[in-house]
Amino acid sequence: MIAIRQLGKEKAFREAVSELNHRLREPRLPFQYHDGICQFGNDEIVEKQVYEPFWSIVKDPKFKNVDIDIKEAAIDRRDSNGRDAALYALKALESAIEIISDDKEWTRGTERGAVSYVDNLVSSQKGRFIAVWEADLPRLSSAGCSARSASQPADSRAQRVPASKLACLPAWG
Repeated sequence: MIAIRQLGKEKAFREAVSELNHRLREPRLPFQYHDGICQFGNDEIVEKQVYEPFWSIVKDPKFKNVDIDIKEAAIDRRDSNGRDAALYALKALESAIEIISDDKEWTRGTERGAVSYVDNLVSSQKGRFIAVWEADLPRLSSAGCSARSASQPADSRAQRVPASKLACLPAWG
C-alpha cells in the first residue's frame, strides 16, 4: 500500500517537473529543471536525447559520485566561471567508466588508472562496449578533432571523428 502511494507521488512529481519545464519553454526561457537544479538548456532535442537519459542513469545510488562530480563541474564551477570544471567532469567520467567495467565484471584488479578501464570497455574479447574511436577520444588533437587508432601506422591517414559524435559533448568552460 505504501509502495503504491510512493509511486503515485513520484508520478505526480514527474508530471509537475514536466509542466514546469513546459512553462519555461513556452516563453523561451533557456532553462530546464533536473534533480533539484535549474540548468541552462534551450534545445528540446538535446533535452530529450542527452539530459533526460543522463540524469535518469545517475539517479541510481551506485552513480552517486558521478552525480556529485558532474554537478560540481557543470553547476558549481562552469556556471559560476569557477576553476577546474573540466577536472570535475573528468572525475565523473572516470567514475562512470569504472562502474560500468565493474558491473560487466570486466575489472581485473590490475588497472592502473582510467586508461585501463577504458581498455576494458573497448576490448573486442568482452564484446566491445564502446567503439575504438570513443576510446581514442581523450587523445584527439584539438586541431581538426582527428584521431588515429593505436593500430594504425603513424603515416596513415587520420580517421575523422564524425561531427555528430562530438556534438553531444558538453562545453566544460
